[in-house]
Amino acid sequence: MRVVAIGLHGQRPAATFADVFDRVPVFARDTSLARGWLGECEGRVICLDHLFDSEDIRAIPGAVADAIVHRANCDTACYLVPGAANVGDLTVQQLAKVADVEVIAGVVGAPSAVGSIRIVDALALAIAEAAYPFDAGLESLDAFVSTVITNFRGSRVVQLASQRIERQLGNKPDARHGDTLTFMPESEPGARASLAGFEQIMATLRAPGGCPWDQEQTIATLLPQLTEELDEFSEAVAGGDHGEQAEELGDVLLHIVMIAQIAREAGQFTMADVLNAVSGKMVRRHPHVFGDREIENVEDLHAMWDEIKQQEKAASG
Repeated sequence: MRVVAIGLHGQRPAATFADVFDRVPVFARDTSLARGWLGECEGRVICLDHLFDSEDIRAIPGAVADAIVHRANCDTACYLVPGAANVGDLTVQQLAKVADVEVIAGVVGAPSAVGSIRIVDALALAIAEAAYPFDAGLESLDAFVSTVITNFRGSRVVQLASQRIERQLGNKPDARHGDTLTFMPESEPGARASLAGFEQIMATLRAPGGCPWDQEQTIATLLPQLTEELDEFSEAVAGGDHGEQAEELGDVLLHIVMIAQIAREAGQFTMADVLNAVSGKMVRRHPHVFGDREIENVEDLHAMWDEIKQQEKAASG
């Protein structure tokens, strides 16, 4: 099935779409699109905003895609989404998994970004927040990246997305902003829940004009310090002080990030290489979670783990 996804913005005359609406079924992400922009064509549009009232917010993108595919009853349909473009629209991304999507005034794909600007659907933030505290890596917001949050509408989406924004950026959004929120990057380094921001701080310390002590460190000099920090973290765990544990674990991370920065300067590897290697390994070694492999007990798990490690060793020679 072919779906033409159109990102609407401003006041666009209904005549622009009249010939299209006469030929194919048209769906809109929410009623405001039909009311505000389509004039006489409003009655020909199937609005899907009622699907966003679902208690299971994770099921919304799939429900939207299914509604379009199953209710169209033809080879081609049109899907209208709000905003200057549908870059980052989560429902369009989901639709592209089950249909041949042609995009007008936007692009499909993840990560959704234009240059150095990241564009995120508020629905994606809401889904990530609903998964808390098992949300690590799901639509994380970074204070050091210019971010545009689209589709900030719908009571449950706004509630959860607002919690997500406040949790990660420390800013409580004002719902009166309407459909789009914009967050500009922090201009000064400081305490931020951002790996990218911490990498920037470390790179600044190592750069010309930075800190002499940080500049003279090598991987060899950092290894014994890393061991000491691990011991201090162990002591903090034994002491039961959670705040101290977070601080000591941060010191461990400091040494890991500095080692990665030193390796980057030497052209050996980067923090991205480290993350790529370990995340790929975790997915490969857990096919019972990320794939279709089935296990019945811990013994099966150990046997599968050893089997995969042997396959990895063979592949690496």
